[in-house]
Amino acid sequence: MVSKMNNTFYAAAGRQLARLFDGRCRVYRLAVRRLGPDGPCVGDAWQEAAGEVWPCHLAFLQQPPAESATDGCPVEARCRLFWPRDLPGLSPGSRLQVEQQGQVFELVCSGFPVAYPTHWEAELRLLPEGA
Repeated sequence: MVSKMNNTFYAAAGRQLARLFDGRCRVYRLAVRRLGPDGPCVGDAWQEAAGEVWPCHLAFLQQPPAESATDGCPVEARCRLFWPRDLPGLSPGSRLQVEQQGQVFELVCSGFPVAYPTHWEAELRLLPEGA
């Protein structure tokens, strides 16, 4: 009985949370191919993993970096991505293209996503220009 009540609550909470997803995300994974019958595998091209665009929300943990910090060291922007629980998780190293509020961000998943009863959450970092 309690489990059924919890599932109902989390389903309703997930639907309410989905109303906050104001971005769209495309996920790309490295296509791996084998060099020979017993040879090593190499990744040589990025291909879209999911055929659909995911609803999401991208939240920056710090502002996107300027050219460099005051001491000359580059600053890396970290951000967190939220997406619905009914979609699959991301694998570390996946590349993403997120469009949110008229801006397009090229990102890479920097760790394993966390699954909550209502949504997924993963930490990302901005890709350097031309990567």
